[in-house]
Amino acid sequence: AVHAEGLGSAGTSLEHISPPASRDRQPSVAGLQTLWHHGKPPKAQSKAQGCRPGGPVAEVNDGGMTELIAEARAAGKAAGLRLKVPPKPDTKLKASFIMLHGLGDWGQYFDPIKEAFTTVFGDEVMDSIRWLTLDAPERNLWGERMTAWFEYVTCRCGEPVEDDINMTSLLATRAAIHAIMRQEAALLMATGNYESEEEAMSHVLLIGTSQGGSAALDGALTFQGPPPGAVLQLRSLALGATIKELSKVKLSHRLPLLAVSGDMDETFLLELVRKQLHSIDSAVHLVHRVIPGLNHDTSYNAQEVVLAIEFIANKLGFEIPETIDHEEIDKLLPKDDPDSPWEKYWDDLTDEQKMAAGRLGVSGSKAWNECSAKVMMKDWENLSTIERFAAKQIGFKPDSWNSRNAEKAKAIGKEKRFVDLSDEEKALAKKLGVTGANAWDSGTAPVWSQAWKKLTANQKAAALALGYTESEWEDDDDE
Repeated sequence: AVHAEGLGSAGTSLEHISPPASRDRQPSVAGLQTLWHHGKPPKAQSKAQGCRPGGPVAEVNDGGMTELIAEARAAGKAAGLRLKVPPKPDTKLKASFIMLHGLGDWGQYFDPIKEAFTTVFGDEVMDSIRWLTLDAPERNLWGERMTAWFEYVTCRCGEPVEDDINMTSLLATRAAIHAIMRQEAALLMATGNYESEEEAMSHVLLIGTSQGGSAALDGALTFQGPPPGAVLQLRSLALGATIKELSKVKLSHRLPLLAVSGDMDETFLLELVRKQLHSIDSAVHLVHRVIPGLNHDTSYNAQEVVLAIEFIANKLGFEIPETIDHEEIDKLLPKDDPDSPWEKYWDDLTDEQKMAAGRLGVSGSKAWNECSAKVMMKDWENLSTIERFAAKQIGFKPDSWNSRNAEKAKAIGKEKRFVDLSDEEKALAKKLGVTGANAWDSGTAPVWSQAWKKLTANQKAAALALGYTESEWEDDDDE
């Protein structure tokens, strides 16, 4: 089941980056050929510059398309984004989807979702959509480098209050998104399929997950001009900075918004999500869906993807089956590793997991395989914000992280690795004749090969206290 929630009435928004004066003119397809022939926007040149090798400079009369692409690239560069020159206009192009991934992720996150969309919409519809996945730049967050659309100054994950953010980073991303939106609308107009900027912009959609959803909504609601066709915000949060900007200017158009939340989300609590959405209800036509049992750490969710497909189909008039097979969609989406990372050796970890382990404070294979890093002794509740973030990147969740300590607490001395022994148990091991990790874990201490009857009284007492019985000791000795 999916819970539906609705909000909405008259609209507001805005930002103060002035668009080029020519952006209301329809770019001509012929005028764009010079741009795509050279592979990059030509630099503005005055008549005084004369000719370049090969002949005079061609005058590009493309209704401002060249300037819009140059503006998008410049704004993207200022925000740390690397943008490619868009493709040549094609009459089959009918829509543009701008995709923004979550914190610490990359644009390739959307590849399985694109495959799911293709399964439902079909190749012909997907060929009519420009699928523009952006990669956020790396920024400093909580003392670490990671991809992010803007910087968090605090970390209040799981609290019913929003994080403080670095406004400079958000404003740079906002300006880049605005420029990209204008570029995409102009590209759609250049196909000849739309007669006005407003009509073209209504076929530009922004789709973001987690922090990318916050950036997408911020870019859409602070845009000066016709609003985009819709924003899809997946397990995300409307920013206070966006809400503050909305209080300045009223707009005549409300933005279609799909917000999908998980009722078990421990990063963006549902209470806070609802509060923030309520604050923008006058600016959006809101559809809020809450998926029972879904948390923030689950990478992909079939219900979430199906909700996105149905919302897009409704907004753009795409034909889809009356009932979408959730199981079929679920098969296309990668699954989170069911095995606890505790069960893996260092060599079984991915490069990304090893990097996260380093951030967690685990220095290498020995520390990981022997669980000797101090951080591994902590319960989840005692991990710092940075440690929790790194642990999540490895694949841990609170329960799986704490499971090791729970198992360790239940285990008797003989079942533990040396690093997990209590001080009292280590003292007993020493009495037994085992004085270090290698001697205990690898069984290299001479005492392990002695028969029970040859142990001293103190050694027998220590062995019994560690959980051994005479029969078990003799059986081990026989092996």
